[in-house]
Amino acid sequence: MISEVTDNIFSLKQILSTYCLHVYKELGESLKVLQSNQDDHSKKKRFLEVLVTIRENFVRLFVLSKWAKNADDIYKLIKLFAHLRGLIFEIGGVAHGMKFMGLSLIDAKLPNPDLRTAIEVVLKGRPQLKTYGFLRSKKLSSVLILKTIKEVDVILASRISMARDLPFLLRNYKIANGRITFHVSNFFETSLSIGDENENQLYMVYFHFNFGSLDNKLMTMTTHLDESTQNLLFKKANRALRVDFVPVEQTNEHDLETNAPRHRSLTESLQRLCRLLCKFSVGYKLYLLYRQLVNLKVNIWKSDLSPIYYPDKNKIVLTYWNQRNLRKPTIEISVNDNDTLSFDWFKGGVLQKTDGIKLADKAGTISMENLLMQITYKHVKQIIDHIVLQFDELLLDRSKVITYYTNDSIVLSLTPTKSTIYSIDPLSGLGYFTNPSSNKMVEIEDLINIDPQSTTRNLLRIKLETQLYELSYTMNSTGWISNDIVTLSTTEMKRLSINTKLFNLKNSSFNDSSLLLYKLNFYKRKQWPGGWFLIVGVNGFSSKIQWWLSYIKSVMGQWSIQWFEEIHVSVSDYDYSTLLDLSNMTTEKLASNLLMEELRNNYDAKVFVVDNKDHDRVLLSLSSEIKKLLPAKGPMLVFDNYSLTAIPSCESTILIFLDVSTADVLKLFVFGKLTNLPSHRMFESLTENYRTANFATFPSKGDCLFFRTYQEISFPVHSSSLMSTNLLGDSLHLIHQFTEMINLLSLTDQQAAIKALDVTLAKVIFEVGNEVYGKEHVSFVREGDSVSLILSKTSPHRFCLPQMESMIQNRTKALPLSSKINHLINYMQVTFSLVNFMNHLEKDLPGEVESHLQWTRFMYDINWFSLIYWSNAFQKPGKNQNSKLKRKVTLNIQIKNWTTVPTLVKTFINVNKEDLDSRSLESLEKIFKGENENFNSKVKGYKPTFLNVGIACSINSAHHILQELHHHIISELSPPNIS
Repeated sequence: MISEVTDNIFSLKQILSTYCLHVYKELGESLKVLQSNQDDHSKKKRFLEVLVTIRENFVRLFVLSKWAKNADDIYKLIKLFAHLRGLIFEIGGVAHGMKFMGLSLIDAKLPNPDLRTAIEVVLKGRPQLKTYGFLRSKKLSSVLILKTIKEVDVILASRISMARDLPFLLRNYKIANGRITFHVSNFFETSLSIGDENENQLYMVYFHFNFGSLDNKLMTMTTHLDESTQNLLFKKANRALRVDFVPVEQTNEHDLETNAPRHRSLTESLQRLCRLLCKFSVGYKLYLLYRQLVNLKVNIWKSDLSPIYYPDKNKIVLTYWNQRNLRKPTIEISVNDNDTLSFDWFKGGVLQKTDGIKLADKAGTISMENLLMQITYKHVKQIIDHIVLQFDELLLDRSKVITYYTNDSIVLSLTPTKSTIYSIDPLSGLGYFTNPSSNKMVEIEDLINIDPQSTTRNLLRIKLETQLYELSYTMNSTGWISNDIVTLSTTEMKRLSINTKLFNLKNSSFNDSSLLLYKLNFYKRKQWPGGWFLIVGVNGFSSKIQWWLSYIKSVMGQWSIQWFEEIHVSVSDYDYSTLLDLSNMTTEKLASNLLMEELRNNYDAKVFVVDNKDHDRVLLSLSSEIKKLLPAKGPMLVFDNYSLTAIPSCESTILIFLDVSTADVLKLFVFGKLTNLPSHRMFESLTENYRTANFATFPSKGDCLFFRTYQEISFPVHSSSLMSTNLLGDSLHLIHQFTEMINLLSLTDQQAAIKALDVTLAKVIFEVGNEVYGKEHVSFVREGDSVSLILSKTSPHRFCLPQMESMIQNRTKALPLSSKINHLINYMQVTFSLVNFMNHLEKDLPGEVESHLQWTRFMYDINWFSLIYWSNAFQKPGKNQNSKLKRKVTLNIQIKNWTTVPTLVKTFINVNKEDLDSRSLESLEKIFKGENENFNSKVKGYKPTFLNVGIACSINSAHHILQELHHHIISELSPPNIS
């Protein structure tokens, strides 16, 4: 019958599992090589070789899986093949034995030949010896044989019965067939008998082990020794069994072979034999266990197992998980004092408890693979429990980060929608992730295996890196642009309102250890101005994220936060729609902040943002038709008009609406209410003409009008700093233009001397004056931001045009245009008679005087006129007729307080001091002192005030006094022959 084949047979499941682990490890190493700095060609060649090898082996495994369908037939062929190979080995062994026997007979030499005896044998067929045929040989009968065996049994029984303190292991014996057989369970079975020469001496005649190796397991079975080992064992056993009844203390006789004292009794000899065979059996057991370990190392535990056998110490030291970078755990299998096997498990040099782990099962079978798997699984569970304990000590709610999956694996929550399983391979002790999703996970997996003490920190780091990766991918897909240049120092990071309660830590303080698992990422939108970023704070302790909108700039090579505001997102995850809403929310906040900073810094305005829930309350007084013209959603800003630029006729509260729903465009709405509107007939046409796509007005109940500006601003807004934007400039400019036109019309209601003739968007024409002072037409033309003044051809103020234009174009005075024009019109009214007089001076000069006397008018500014007289030549009577003397007089006219009531406006008239000192007109000095009676009588009705250096009078009588001074100067400077 063909015997069962059990050696070198492995299950298909074990082969597939082992090779899958091998392929996983090979691919992991190949990925590391691809990430290295080696030559690209060599990396590709190596990776191709690995793929080809894997493909070839997978083809072999595919063939094996096909063969597995016919496993029974194939197994029969394997058995037949093994049987035939066994016959070949047996026949080869017999041939080898015959050859060895032939070689050994070379040394068996016959004695030197005796020629005489040889001749007798040749001639007679036998030697002629004296002893030949002296003793007759008798045939042994079966009766004699049985009788002898029975007598031997009796002798053995009597010998054993007389033995005292028989070894415990040898108390299970049986006497039969002329021998005593000792059976020691799980050790050995041996038979002893006596010899002819000495009945007291026992000899070993048979021995076999009661255990053996089968299927790489140590189990109960009969195992025979080979002949050489058996002969050596019989020799040592028979020495141990030698008995001599002579007391040792009465003789110094020693064993000539062993040089050791002979045993005094059968008990001692049996004890010696028992110790010998037990040690031999236990040593053989250790040897078989070592062979199991060697087989394991050759197969699946190739580089993770290091068994060392110490025969002299009867010990096997097994080191496992050799690839793990810690003090290697060991298993020591040794022999106890009662010649039984036991094991000790050491981890980190400390003896560990092995509750529930047995070296042998109930049937006495010892499997080193089973022992290793039990210990490694227990070791893995301890590591997993230790990791979970560290998380329990670190986190408030550990279940939000990790949970048990099996005894040797945990589930690590990476993001709200993604998790991975972390396990420890019982074969190698290395940690690995099921289906790692990124190269970063593979990299951190290697770091965990390099430094297992940092497993907890690296698991949290994987959570952090995965969140950063998922967040970056989702942010980029929704239009966010990542910025890797900006990095904040620890001091700057701590300026942010980092909410450590989101970390899920028992100790919520933000220290250096938590900083290692906290990272800030910086994102921005394409349309955002420079320096503005969305800061995303991600921690490795939880899936909760903090968001900040910030303005960051580089100060002396260091990034510094200039402004920030936390963004509260209602949902915890960051899906596509959430990040799109976040884009609109942050852009609205950015635009709102730019507007607030612009209003505060550029205009010093009081402004605040209205929450969305309060929009309806703020707009409660508006009609539904007007509400439809405003954005349905978006931020709303409220600012105080009087703290801004005091827009005329506008209520104190002005609203600003923002709409960022359109990509790359900021829609800006400014909404307000105008009161105290003019009653002029042209007001209605003005509002109609002013209505454009960017500006609209809406009538309301009472004497008021709503206005709304619309402005589109393209992103990005270019600004060098947080305070250098000008978003509201165009809208406020439109409002100012409109309100200025309204206020210009309001002038007609305020003063009867002003009449509006024509009002358009670009031009306003007034008729200024009355019947007393005179009338003239004034036009104001707007060209962009500037306003120019146009006077009629008959206007006496034409020579004052440059100075009058400077009044309305003067930007240093923060006055509305309407106020400037109002001042200008007042000026024209109060100065009409004076300017009209100066325009008609030329008509008062006779032609004869004009040829010898010249004069001109000059205007320094709006309040200062000068009349300059000089004579070309003058001959003094009674003197040398050829002597000539040039004379010059400068008459200054200064207007004081012209912005007040016209009746209070004063005029100061004087002559330059150098003209008085030169004695050009000595009579003027008397006039200014009031000593010229003739002059006094002429101007007495105009109430002048003589000031020694000049004359002060009202603006209404200034032209009369100037007329008298003019005639006096002309007469003084005219030649004497001209009357």
